This record gives sequence, C-alpha cells and structure tokens, in this order.
Amino acid sequence: MEKEMEKPTCPNCRAPLVQVGEPEHVVDQFESSLIYLYRCPRCRRKFEYVSTWRELTE
Repeated sequence: MEKEMEKPTCPNCRAPLVQVGEPEHVVDQFESSLIYLYRCPRCRRKFEYVSTWRELTE
C-alpha cells in the first residue's frame, strides 16, 4: 500500500502549510524537478519545497 505524503508544517509555528497553486515543473537534460509553493495560514510565511529526479549513469 502506498503511503500518502505527510502534510508539511510550518517550522516557525507548526501550523499545517497550505499549497499555493500548481507545482512548477522544471526539466533539463539530466534532471526533472517539481517546485511546490506553500504558505502558512497562521504566520503568513512562504516556503518552497523542491523534489528532484536525476538519471543515474554508470
């Protein structure tokens, strides 16, 4: 069974972060990244989460 990704929390006040819009997809020759923008509804700070896939070469 696939585990759902845990909701990120604000490192400042521990409130659950809210995703803003759709993730931006950035692709270059060797890697692909998804950039998520999050906002804290309590303290109004903004955070960026980046997940990257890279092709491993032997």
